[in-house]
Amino acid sequence: MSAVFDLLRLSTVSLDVAAAHRGTAQGIAQRQQRRLAQLLDVALRDSRLYQELLPPGCSARTPLQHLPVVTRGQLMERFDDWVTDPRLQLDELRALTADPERIAEPWLGRYMVWESS
Repeated sequence: MSAVFDLLRLSTVSLDVAAAHRGTAQGIAQRQQRRLAQLLDVALRDSRLYQELLPPGCSARTPLQHLPVVTRGQLMERFDDWVTDPRLQLDELRALTADPERIAEPWLGRYMVWESS
């Protein structure tokens, strides 16, 4: 079984979802803030695009409403600067999703890739 379908990760995520479903409003808000902080930490550290776009002094504690709105078009235009893993190349990902023989093949042994509208 590939690393994409990791049973331990699936169990962890399932427990997290179940806990959130039964959580209080305060607990859910704290969970949201913690997850946003994790996303911002990674974006600030590894995404050249977000390093440019995020306001000076931005940190994991910056409220969501103070962050810039970025469109899908803007992200795709600057894909190489947007992604946090430089091994992800848009032309290679498009080739992967265009090949029906490679459906559900984990990319780089780690990522599940699909194309959305």
